[in-house]
Amino acid sequence: MTWALFPVSSWAQEGTQKWIFETGLGGTSSPVIGPDGTIYLGADDMNLYAIDSDGTKKWATFLTDYWAFFSSPAIGADGTVYVGGNTNLYAVKPDGTQKWIFQTEDDVYSSPAIGSDGTIYVGSNDKHLYAINPDGTQKWAFPTGDELRPSRVESSPAIGPDGTIYVGANDSYLYALNADGTQKWAFPTEGQPTVMGGWITSSPAVGLDGTIYVGALDKNFYAINPDGTQKWAFPTENGVGSSPAIGTDGTVYVGSLDGNLYAVSSDGTQKWAFETEGGIISSPAVGADGTIYVGSDDMNLYAVKPDGTRKWAFKTEAEVQSSPAIGPDGTIYVESLDGNIYAINGPSEGGVSAPWPMFRHDAMHTGRSGYWPTPDLWIAGIIHTDEKGPVQAIWKEGGRDDTGGHQVIWGHFYASPTDVTWGSEQNPDLFVKIWVDASGRVDVNFFHVSVPDIQVFSTYKGVSAETGTTTLDRRYIRQWYLEGQSYKEENTEDGIAVEGYSPAGNPSGYAIINQLKIGAVINTDDGPSEGFWRKGGEDTTDAGHEVVWGHFYADPEKFRWASEQNPDLFVKIWFDASGRVDVNFFHVSVPEIEVFSDLPTEGGYDQKGTTITDDRYVRHVYQR
Repeated sequence: MTWALFPVSSWAQEGTQKWIFETGLGGTSSPVIGPDGTIYLGADDMNLYAIDSDGTKKWATFLTDYWAFFSSPAIGADGTVYVGGNTNLYAVKPDGTQKWIFQTEDDVYSSPAIGSDGTIYVGSNDKHLYAINPDGTQKWAFPTGDELRPSRVESSPAIGPDGTIYVGANDSYLYALNADGTQKWAFPTEGQPTVMGGWITSSPAVGLDGTIYVGALDKNFYAINPDGTQKWAFPTENGVGSSPAIGTDGTVYVGSLDGNLYAVSSDGTQKWAFETEGGIISSPAVGADGTIYVGSDDMNLYAVKPDGTRKWAFKTEAEVQSSPAIGPDGTIYVESLDGNIYAINGPSEGGVSAPWPMFRHDAMHTGRSGYWPTPDLWIAGIIHTDEKGPVQAIWKEGGRDDTGGHQVIWGHFYASPTDVTWGSEQNPDLFVKIWVDASGRVDVNFFHVSVPDIQVFSTYKGVSAETGTTTLDRRYIRQWYLEGQSYKEENTEDGIAVEGYSPAGNPSGYAIINQLKIGAVINTDDGPSEGFWRKGGEDTTDAGHEVVWGHFYADPEKFRWASEQNPDLFVKIWFDASGRVDVNFFHVSVPEIEVFSDLPTEGGYDQKGTTITDDRYVRHVYQR
């Protein structure tokens, strides 16, 4: 996830107080961070607070005469803040005025999740999980438990990349629901609900491979397969009410009431345990440098290194049961039961693009799998592998820039090396270019550069997500948004250069590896111009295949829209261990682009072609 950066003093020491904000009464509500850096959270003085990033109060809205806030806020794509209090779910506008109230029949401890279509999901102690439309009307209600023993829902729901909703209940079951509110499956924990043993108050997290992780008060931390079967159970010495976070390497972090923060490998084995002097209800958050932050009932917020050793501890005056949030500048925000909200200096970088790096997944607490290249735009991908079935794709941003009043963001999705042997951050499976036009149009362009089918998802400002599947034949999908509507187009591509075009250029080109040379000429309205090459990366797979990738871009000295961070032509080169060489060109711009390759390099070009907007993919094949 990426936000606009805010300045931070270069001399500020990590783990020291940046500012403190007094509410008078503390709480367990966890802070959420808006796109503009505003921090929102509920306090036990019954107010929802909005605080500027410098620690000054923007506003406080009195919402409830109840004695405590257990729910944590979530922020919708339009800036609406959703939070539970007494028996209600409140929707509050960014200026602090009330939008609507949705009433349940009992207390709301659960924190809301927000679907890609704007649907809000929240549990209630009236034994239901509710789906609520963005206008505050009920979509559906799912009853937990059974007629003889209905069960309250204190757990906060999580949403998988395919839209499945996962939520725990106090009947000792984790439920998986379809988007229409029907049940897919229910997973039983080992505890007995009549004695609180199996209650699930922990909120689930969803891994890249679809594994659902959740704690229970039966002292176990569970990993559950997407079909509802148990993958493993990790035992602790006390109940697990903390909600898990998942790091970039698949390590899962969770606290226990036994006072330990556990790091658990994806196979269920313990990597390490970090001991505090109090129980841990707080949920961990993972920073960009791999540091894990978590609160404890011993009154400290801890920073723990990736190897499980202590980095620093920040002392408050009471228990820290709130879950920390990490700002875009690395500042850590947390509430304590001493009645204060603390801003603590962290590293210069903020959160990390991990599968599930914090409580409720992201800084806006959407509780939804996927990635946010901008505060308004959500994207996700699922790779359908032969080895492991569907796995969640990992997003890697390559760069961004403003060109002529437009914004461009580019990057790629790749398979995790823990899922498949060929997975690597340096082996793109799906190139992505996002164009935010000055006119208000937003384009999300997906380019298939792998073998498996890849489902692609996006949504903008709560507009219903456009989905599609890229394949070896359907190499290009464009999803775009304009004036509150979504649109989609797809191209069937065979890799053969379109007929009727005769590349006339002879670019100087660039030597890659293994005696391969490539070049490009961008035919603009102002005439042809050689493309500049930017190498993205390279790698060698376990099977001995080599991959090199990057992009061509236009000369920034000649064209106002040109930038090294504005790809015009993505390139992925695959040197197969069998001797076959694939040079794949993907057109991501407006002008016609001539493409060239030579193997071995002999001064000219063996193969040429032209990419256009209607035929974006050209493939050159060689045999060494």
